[in-house]
Amino acid sequence: MIAVLHDLNLAMRFADRIVLLHRGKLAVDGGRAEAITAETIRRIFEVDVTIDYTDGGVPFLLPQTMRPAGPPTA
Repeated sequence: MIAVLHDLNLAMRFADRIVLLHRGKLAVDGGRAEAITAETIRRIFEVDVTIDYTDGGVPFLLPQTMRPAGPPTA
């Protein structure tokens, strides 16, 4: 089954494979652990997040601020 979602938490909960686009181009294609990382989310969506897990082991994102992330650090 293929689904198009804009809710990353929903995608992380149910998808085996996640594809992310950035400015209309393929940015990430892989399993949820490889595709959804704090670094990837910062690069694509320009927000800082923490990834945590429910008691059942389901990952979820928590934005750290409503402001855009600053420039990437080296």
